[in-house]
Amino acid sequence: MQLIDSHCHLNLSAFNNDVDAAVQRAQAAGVEKMIVIGTNMADSIKAIELAHQYPSIYATIGIHPHDSKNADEVGYERFKALSDDPKVVAYGEIGLDFYRDHSPKPVQRREFARQLNLAGSWVCRW
Repeated sequence: MQLIDSHCHLNLSAFNNDVDAAVQRAQAAGVEKMIVIGTNMADSIKAIELAHQYPSIYATIGIHPHDSKNADEVGYERFKALSDDPKVVAYGEIGLDFYRDHSPKPVQRREFARQLNLAGSWVCRW
């Protein structure tokens, strides 16, 4: 059995000086793979960069519901290109967050549907 951390945020600034140690701690605890989650374009790119630095790390790409109000066509074209990277294993962190409502509900619904369409036309290579 493999132990996989399916949702971590080593791409956040809190880990800027601690990624190596965090990966080592996880491996010492038996975690064999880690999936670093993209929540916007910058986080997604950083997740992919980390995935290329560490064999045990993979990445997701996407726009968190909080950031969905900032989505645009250029970004979606870029996400399509990023999805070709062999270390990208999923679209995420996508969804709806009506608790905090940082983006209007109709915008969240629209952008969630757009990302689901992207994910539906994409084949994971993992």
